[in-house]
Amino acid sequence: MNRQLTTSLILVLLAVAGCTATTPFPIAARPGDTVVLPIGWNKNLTRQNITITITPTSGATITYTPNDANIRTIVNMYPDPASRLVVGTETQQSLGVDADVYGGLINDAVTNNDRDWWQTIVYFDLPPSIAPGMASVDVAGPSGSVLTAPATIEILAGVGKPYDGGDTLFSSQEKQSILTALERTDHYTVNFVASTVPHSIQVEFSHAAGTGKAWIVNPRGDIKNVVWSDDGVNLRVLLVPTHGETLAHLSHFKFYIAGGITDLLLTHVKAYDVNGIPVTDIAAEVD
Repeated sequence: MNRQLTTSLILVLLAVAGCTATTPFPIAARPGDTVVLPIGWNKNLTRQNITITITPTSGATITYTPNDANIRTIVNMYPDPASRLVVGTETQQSLGVDADVYGGLINDAVTNNDRDWWQTIVYFDLPPSIAPGMASVDVAGPSGSVLTAPATIEILAGVGKPYDGGDTLFSSQEKQSILTALERTDHYTVNFVASTVPHSIQVEFSHAAGTGKAWIVNPRGDIKNVVWSDDGVNLRVLLVPTHGETLAHLSHFKFYIAGGITDLLLTHVKAYDVNGIPVTDIAAEVD
C-alpha cells in the first residue's frame, strides 16, 4: 500500500470530521489518468449511489453520476489490527506515537465510539478532455456532499491513461472485475439498543430458504467473539467479549450479515450482564 494512502487512514478520518479538505493521490495528474481520493469514514457510499463533480479551471463542469464507468471502484481500507493505532487505543498507551490520542480523536470526533474503523477510498478516471490547471473535486452520496470542502488536484498538460494494473495476464474487463471484487458486498448491519451495556447477547433470525448463503462478519475480532450457526432458514448469533470484561459501548457489538440471503427477519434477542442476570430491554436494529 502506498505510504500516503496508509497515512490517510488516520489523517483523513480526522480531517473529514474537522474543516479541512481531503487530498487526492497523486496531487497532480494528466487528463485521463486514474486518481485516488480518500474521503473518510462513509458507511453507505457505493458506485450505485455516488456522484463525483469535477470543476476545472476552464470549461464545463464534469459530473459522474452513479454507475458511471469512470468511477472505477470504492473500497474501504482498514488499519492493521496489530498497528500502534489499534493496540495503543485499546490498551490506552501511546506506544511512542500518541496512538491512544489519535484513536481517541477518531472515536470521539468521527465514529461515535464505533470501533469499526475504515477509510473509504474512491478510484476514478479524470476526463480525457479536462483543461490543464487546478480542478476541484466534490463527492456526494444520497444525502449530499460527504466532504467538508472539495478536494483539489492539479491537471497537467499531456495525455494520461486509466490505471490497468500493468499486468498482461488479464484483460481490461478482468482487471476491472478484480477492482470491483474489493468492494463491500450487499449486507445487513445489526446494532443493539439497551439502557445498559450487556455482557453477552444472543440474537436469532429467519430468512428465505434457497437464496444465498449466510455469512457473519465480525468487524473487530479482537474486541468480541462471534459464534454463529445457520441451517438455511434459521440463523443464531452469540456475542461475548474476548477479554472477559463487559464492553464499554453497545456499538462494539455491531456485526454484519452477508452472503446474499433475503427476507431476513429478527425473531428473538436476549442478553445478560456479567452476573448472568437478564437485560430485559435489549433490542436489535437491522438495516
